[in-house]
Order: sequence, then C-alpha cells, then structure tokens
Amino acid sequence: MNKKVAIIIVTYNRCIMLQECLEALFKQTYSSFEIILVDNHSSDGTSELASGIARSDSRLHYFRQDTNLGGAGGYCYGICQAEKLRCDYVWLMDDDAVCEARALEYLMTAGSQLKNWGFLSGKVLWTDWSLCKMNIPLFIKGTSGQLYSQVRKATFVSLLIPWKVIQHVGLPIKEFFIWGDDQEYTERISRLFPCFYIAQSVVVHHTAQNTGSDIVYDSLDRLDRYYYKYRNEWYISRRNGLISCLYYLFRLLRDTCHIVLTARNKLQRLRIMYQGFRQGLVFRPAIHYLSEKETESYVEQT
Repeated sequence: MNKKVAIIIVTYNRCIMLQECLEALFKQTYSSFEIILVDNHSSDGTSELASGIARSDSRLHYFRQDTNLGGAGGYCYGICQAEKLRCDYVWLMDDDAVCEARALEYLMTAGSQLKNWGFLSGKVLWTDWSLCKMNIPLFIKGTSGQLYSQVRKATFVSLLIPWKVIQHVGLPIKEFFIWGDDQEYTERISRLFPCFYIAQSVVVHHTAQNTGSDIVYDSLDRLDRYYYKYRNEWYISRRNGLISCLYYLFRLLRDTCHIVLTARNKLQRLRIMYQGFRQGLVFRPAIHYLSEKETESYVEQT
C-alpha cells in the first residue's frame, strides 16, 4: 500500500499530551503519512515544541493560528491545508490520543478490503483500557460485533476518511466551534456511504475521566462550552426532522428537571443551556465544499 495519509491534529494548551501523541504517530508501522498540526493559539509551550519537531522532521507541518478556531474550525483549516499535500486520505486525531503502533496500518488494511466506504473509525480506549465512553460510535443495529461493524456516527478521534468523500460531502461545519461537529459530519457521510468500526485499530484517549459530559454535574469552569452543545444539537435536530426535534426537546426538559432537583449553581447552568437552545432556533450555518477556490478563501478568512 502506498496511499498517502494526512494526519490532522487540532491542539490547544496540551503541550505534554501533544508530545506523546506525536511520538506515537511517528512510530506508526504504516509510514506513508504527513502530519498537519493546527494550533489554536496555545500559550503553554506548544509552539516551541511543534516548531522544534517540524525543523527536525519534515513530515510535520505546523500551523499556529492567531485566534482559537475551536475544534471544528481547526479541522476545517487542517483539511484545507491537506489538499496541498495531494493526499488520498485524512486521519483525524485528538491531541490527547495515543495510537498503538499498528493503528493506521489496520485502518488502511481494512480500507483496502472494503468498497466505497465513507469513513473508518478506530477503537478508542481510556487509560485503564476500558472503552472510552465519549468515543463509542453509534452502531447500525445488527452489525455490532462483526469483523467490520457498520456505524452511523463516530468522533474525530481516529477517523479515517477518503479524500474523494471529503470532496463529495464538504467540510465539517466550522461555525459549530466545538461540540457535535464530529457527530454532524460523520452522520452526513454515513447517509451517503457505508461506514465501519475497525476494532483492531486501537487508540488510547487520555481524558481526565472516563465519563460522558453532563451539564448537571460538570465543574463550573467547563460550563460555558455547553452553550455550543445545546445550540449545535438543536440545529442538527431541526435538520433531521420532527422526531429528532421532539427527542431534543424531551432531553432539554429532562436536563432542566435534573438541574433543578440535583445541581448546584442551578441558575448558571439553566442560563447557559437555554441561551444555546434559543440561539439554535436561528442558527443556520452553511456547509462549505472543498475546491481550490474554496480552500484559498477559507484559509484567507481564518
């Protein structure tokens, strides 16, 4: 196999974990790759680390942003930069994820055996080697446990996408900033192409805790990000139709009740949640498609 892969990492103030992430990537047994590192204006030494590595290994392409584009904007920027490398695939990776040495090899092997697929999702474990709860894909009923299980949604931790699929479906929605951009994008792809979970390809995700995110119990310093959750998920629900909207409203009511009954700082949590919900009523971001003109325009804007 000599297909070229662009590995795209978006980072923000995780210098120590980023170093471990990069070291694991450079040890991959599948060697036909280049790394695009998008730095969302980190202030913790990331620039010095990445610049030093880029000087010693030309496979690392480092792009420091003047402002924080969020994960969604960072991946959009990285994909646009990947077009210049004339790659066959992109592999989206988080900056606190550490890949096993054959993770990319297993994905590429599976990709060569499957036909006309939209994305391949690797197996993401937590530091104790249990499944990482925030990265469990949504399986299509009846396919879980198969050699290549079919999935409908996945996350941007170890996600391999053919370049031709990106050209067809467009870019992730950069206006999402954070939260739900991976769910929206993978669902957009899986509507058009079969997509698969490759359990042999293993990545360890070094999150602080192996729990799902929950506005009811999360710490105060993390609450602001839930604005994007409720805004972006309302947009996705509106796009998916009436049943999806009703389910979103049910979850909104459920979360409201849980906050009122059990949470501390109730008013702060409720305010952020309903600000996101209200903004989601009018949130209508455009989906941009990749072309030479579009790429130049996007890079100039950011």
